[in-house]
Amino acid sequence: MTASQPPIPLTHLPPEDLLDSEAACIDYVFALKWPQGFVCSICRHRHAYTISTRRLPLYECARCRHQTSLIAGTVMEGSHTPLTKWFAAIRLLSDPEQGISALRMQHLLSVTYKTAWSMLHKIRCALAKEEKTTPLAGDVVIHDAAYGRSPFSQSFIACPRETALLVGTSLSDAGDPERLVIRTVPSEQLSHRRILPKALVDFREELMEKDATVVSCLINRHIRRSDKIAMPLVNQARSWLHRTFHGIGKKHLQLYFYEFCSRVNLARAGQPIFAGISRICVTAGVF
Repeated sequence: MTASQPPIPLTHLPPEDLLDSEAACIDYVFALKWPQGFVCSICRHRHAYTISTRRLPLYECARCRHQTSLIAGTVMEGSHTPLTKWFAAIRLLSDPEQGISALRMQHLLSVTYKTAWSMLHKIRCALAKEEKTTPLAGDVVIHDAAYGRSPFSQSFIACPRETALLVGTSLSDAGDPERLVIRTVPSEQLSHRRILPKALVDFREELMEKDATVVSCLINRHIRRSDKIAMPLVNQARSWLHRTFHGIGKKHLQLYFYEFCSRVNLARAGQPIFAGISRICVTAGVF
């Protein structure tokens, strides 16, 4: 059997609730990984033979004989967990209101806590990579925020659980928030509660296009929260973190902000969240 064409056209991929068999998931991964049909990663030849004696298909290039697994270069690589459970995990994580914790996923998917945590961590790392490689463009607004402190606190001394944030959003032609980035500020880039210039420099170098224009930068200033254009989204992120995980420590906080931003950005780009996250998990590489 050759694998020169995808089993199903991308426009006819099954909806997420029909990915209830390994065969359906195999077709889905193939079409996401090779939307124009198989392409050898070594010689770029477009025909392969399918070796189906393993749990998942192996594809052998008809020209150079290089063999590649269906899940090579995906977040599933090296995993023995069925694809049905991987896509069930993506479906649960795609919920913009709830998200999913490893403890809850452990029970819903009947896997160990270690497996649930590892799957979610790999998916979040893929989302983080995608967000970091899609910088803000055009007109950008930046302002500060914080996670882990009372919004009514007026102290200039940061509490131990507090994490300073830089929040950036690109603007649409109508001046509305479009693409969102939330970046945690490391302690060495802070002086008490003031964000040092180095943090802003790093934000612009890492998360913005070189020709992007900062049209407003509201940091280290006592202004009304309503004047910070992305604060409603920051508040949604805070509520989600507390509701789903009962708070997140500083070690992994940035990863969870990337997850939140990924869902927001896919939705604002008009992309179905499940399909968008599935594509990222298949194409973003191994973690």
